[in-house]
Formats: sequence, structure tokens, C-alpha cells
Amino acid sequence: MSRGLSGLSKATWRARLPDGQRCWQIAMALIPGAIGGLVFAYLTAPIPWMLGSMCVTAAIAFMGVRFAVPRILRTAATFIVGILLGSAFTPEILGRIDAWAGAVILNTAYLLFVVSAGTIFFRKVAGYDRASAYFASAPGGLMVMPLLAEAYGGNARDVSVAHVFRIVVVIIAIPLYLRLTESALFVATAAVPHARAPFTPVDAALMIGVGLLGFMLARLARLPAPALIGTMVGSAAIHMAGLTAAKPPPIVFNAAQLVLGCAIGTYFIGMRLRELGRVVAVSLSWTVILLLIAAGFAVAGAQVLNFPYYVLLVALSPGGQAEMGLVAIAMGIEAALVATLHFVRSMSAFLLAPVVFRLLRRWI
Repeated sequence: MSRGLSGLSKATWRARLPDGQRCWQIAMALIPGAIGGLVFAYLTAPIPWMLGSMCVTAAIAFMGVRFAVPRILRTAATFIVGILLGSAFTPEILGRIDAWAGAVILNTAYLLFVVSAGTIFFRKVAGYDRASAYFASAPGGLMVMPLLAEAYGGNARDVSVAHVFRIVVVIIAIPLYLRLTESALFVATAAVPHARAPFTPVDAALMIGVGLLGFMLARLARLPAPALIGTMVGSAAIHMAGLTAAKPPPIVFNAAQLVLGCAIGTYFIGMRLRELGRVVAVSLSWTVILLLIAAGFAVAGAQVLNFPYYVLLVALSPGGQAEMGLVAIAMGIEAALVATLHFVRSMSAFLLAPVVFRLLRRWI
């Protein structure tokens, strides 16, 4: 077969172009996905545009509806997520880490233990392949770990389901548990809106420029998920240097969530309900184990560090960074510490996971 641009076959290249049928399949992903995002946002669900679009597209996948998310859209969405992740690297956060060194050390020990225990669980008990077992156990985020798992030959669908159930169950379980055991902590306080730095065309051009540069350098270095890793490093550099304090506007991030949620929904095409039930059972079992581990580390940390047990429990609970920060605000406890430890853990897992996997995959 003849070869086309960039070494692709002509058939492969044409398959990536949005012809009439392809456009219809894209619409059959994005339109139902947007409806799911709107519903989940109305219900104030965590990361609603991603979870909503994923759930709806997964449901229609089981119904036999044909839909698709082209690679270019997924890459663009990943690029946006990388810029947003990099914007979290601020001098203020690094300064707070110095004041909470003991908690950061506890957080690191917890991360190492969780990844080790999780890899063994998913590999030996659930029967996952090496990459899927490792990245399903690393609490680096719903939008990050499936991408890395796929880059190393793992099953992104299984990894996605594991992280979805982890986040949802933790966000539901921890507030309910603390309301029953520490009801006095829940204070009636109005939500205080956080000030956002203005997002100007100069900020947009700067972020896109360094993001593209990081993306190209990451591709040259043959890093996995270069649109995510390279873009994040570039964005982190300009934010740490104080060149900008802006973040992409919420509508841009919501659009990225929508695309990535629909992309995850494509993993369920052709999946049988019996197979889904097994993945869900495995994911729920691991989430219960994970919560018990977090509780154990919180108890141990409370005995050594000058922090109450419930503060460390929220900080170590493997939910989303933003969602657990909201729990801390609702409880009137140290939301800054909670947010910082979640940020450090997520970034550590994300940055170190590929390196550690390369070193240890022979023994996993």
C-alpha cells in the first residue's frame, strides 16, 4: 500500500480526516456528552463535564451507537489540561510545603505504599497487565493515568473505571463519615469566591507558545503523552518564573473535560456488561482498601505530627484535589494544607510514575 504524509498510509490518513460519516460519529459523541455534562453540572457532581460525558457516551456505547473522538481533538484537550496543571506550580505553594515538611513526608510515604499495594492488588488479584495494574493504583488523577497507561500499552478503559470509582466513592464516603463522627466540624459558611488573575490575550499567547515548545521537546525526547507532560512543564516554567499568574478560563477547561470524557467513553465500545461488572467489582474493592490505608496513615500521622486526625484523613483521602479542598472548606479546617498535599501527591505520581514504571516493569 502506498505511503502518505508522515509515513502514514493513504487509507490511514483519510481515516483521520472528518468526512461526512466521520463528522456524524463525532457529533454522536460530543452532543450526548455535552448533555451529560450539563446534567452532572446541574447536580453539582465533581468534574461534571468529564464524568457526565463519559457516563453518557459509555451508556450509548452499550446500546450499539457508533461514535468517535478524533485524535486531534483529544490532543488539543490534553494540551489544555497540561497548561492548567502547570499553572498550579506557584511560588506560594512551594513556600507552604516548607512549612509542612512533616506532612509532605507522610504524604510521600503514603503514596509509595499505595502504589505498591495497588499494583500487587490489580496484578495478582484482578489479573491486570503490568501497565494497567501500575497506573490504576497510582492516584494521579482521572485525566492523567489512563493516558499514561495507554502510552505504555495498558488498558486505558480499565484504568479509567478504577479511577472513576475511586474518586466518586471517596467524595461521597469521606464527607458522610466525618459528618457522622465529627459533626461539630461542619460549619455553616457561605462559599467565598476565589479571585482569579485576569486572562489576557498576552497570557493566552504565552501559554500556547510555551506549551507548543514543551510539546515538541517532549516528542523529541520520546516521552509518553507529550501533549500532557511537555505542555505542563512549559506552563509550570512561566508560572514559577512569575511571568503570568493566569489560568485558562473555566469554559476552556470544561471543553477539555468534555472531549476527554467522550474519548474515555469510546473505550466501552464493544464491551460486554459481564465484563463491566467485573471491572466495577475490582475497582470498588480497591477503593475500600485504599480508604482503609488512608485512615491508617492519618491515625499514625496524628500521633507524630501536630495535625488532627480528620485533617490528615481529608488530605490523604484519594479523591480529587479540588473536590477534597471543597470538603475541607465546608468543614472549616486547613484547606490550604489539604490542597497542597493533594497537589504534591498528584504531581509526584504524575511526574514519577512513568520513570518508576520503566525501572520496575520487569519485576511487576
